[in-house]
Amino acid sequence: MMERSEIAEIICEALYSGRVATSLASVVDDQARLALVSGSSQQPTVSDSPHSAKYFQGFAGLYGIANFCRDTLQIASGDLTGCVIRGDCLFAFGTLRLQAAPNKKPPETNFAGKLVWRGNQIISGEFRIMWPFPPDVDSESSCQA
Repeated sequence: MMERSEIAEIICEALYSGRVATSLASVVDDQARLALVSGSSQQPTVSDSPHSAKYFQGFAGLYGIANFCRDTLQIASGDLTGCVIRGDCLFAFGTLRLQAAPNKKPPETNFAGKLVWRGNQIISGEFRIMWPFPPDVDSESSCQA
């Protein structure tokens, strides 16, 4: 079985690669609620900020997050720079680079994530990306894959 820090690294990689490892299927609970939040929002929490959050569910929801990050936010690469485990929570943080115009340095921003476990399965997760979501994205609707 993989360590929690390894799992976090694989999940964070999905944010910037657009690919989700099938090895996570047994780790993410089918009912796990996953949120992707724009950290540029003035609202402090996900529950207070429905217009700057996208919601996904279960392992299939990881594909939704990966696709949204790659296609809508145009995240091109990134790095997990650290994680901290406290009880049933894992906090991860890192850097994301967005696609840039030719001959330009790619814009860079930060992300932070929190994964909550029950036993050996992730039951919830939140990823906060310090970048505004595009205005044409219907962020009020829930994305269930």
